[in-house]
Amino acid sequence: MNKKLALFSLFIFLLIVAVPIVTTGETLVIDEGKAWGYHYSVTKDQDTFTWEIGHQDVQTNIIENKDNSEDLLHFRTAINDIQTNTFSLIISSSYLFLVLMLPLFLLKINKKTDMISVGIITVFALGGLFFIVTNSFALNSSIQDANFYYSILMDRI
Repeated sequence: MNKKLALFSLFIFLLIVAVPIVTTGETLVIDEGKAWGYHYSVTKDQDTFTWEIGHQDVQTNIIENKDNSEDLLHFRTAINDIQTNTFSLIISSSYLFLVLMLPLFLLKINKKTDMISVGIITVFALGGLFFIVTNSFALNSSIQDANFYYSILMDRI
């Protein structure tokens, strides 16, 4: 039994070690992301980084060089910010929804609410509304950044 377990463990270990060695000659996808119709994919082949960028159905391959590397990085950052800000906006909206549902739940249980609880709930609702507004401004800014860097990269082609 121990011999079979040892052989099985050795086989798994060799499989884990051998797979990365076999795949080192292939093209590696380093990073990829997409949000709101924009997308990018970074692949590495030897010493060359190739970016596939696009918006909706339009896709373009760009080889990274010193002239476009900053713009490509800004484009990637903008798309990642769009993803983060979209998630934050969903969380903030869910928080506000829960805070606004709390008085209905309390009213159903107690049949009355005092002014202190209404004031506390109002403060939390205003906080949720503040986060929604700030996240929507950040999301809009990130979308504009992605559009700006995408148009710059498309003009250079």
